[in-house]
Amino acid sequence: MDVTSTMLHDGPVTAVTGMSLEGTGPTVVYSGGVDGRIRVWSPDMAPMPEPLLREPSPVVDLSASSGEGGSALAVAWGDGLVQLLDLDSGTDLSFRPGPPVRAVCCLRTDAGELRTMIGMDDCITTLVPRPADTHNGRQQQLTYSN
Repeated sequence: MDVTSTMLHDGPVTAVTGMSLEGTGPTVVYSGGVDGRIRVWSPDMAPMPEPLLREPSPVVDLSASSGEGGSALAVAWGDGLVQLLDLDSGTDLSFRPGPPVRAVCCLRTDAGELRTMIGMDDCITTLVPRPADTHNGRQQQLTYSN
């Protein structure tokens, strides 16, 4: 068995998630750490030279999803922000539920609809992204769906 090791974070890693790309594509792994960086890598290839995201707050949790509707990454940050990135279009949606976020999970339904679950101390909230235009035409809101 071959073992490889690469230092991707300054400090402890706090979250890891991954997904297999459709067809014969590689497995993609996302790692987040107390350094506020999210790194992208694959067991078969060198990591991307720069972080995918970098924030002043530590990464609490990560969740990746891939399916008929595309690929997405949910990120829970230590300052309470939850980000949902559409990895195909580059759309960045965010939501701040209020209480500290402990865990996130993004998945696609059989119909291809993306859902994001947010775990907090006393509840779990499920969100369905409904992009809304904000300043400068950027879509930056993750809203509740009934």
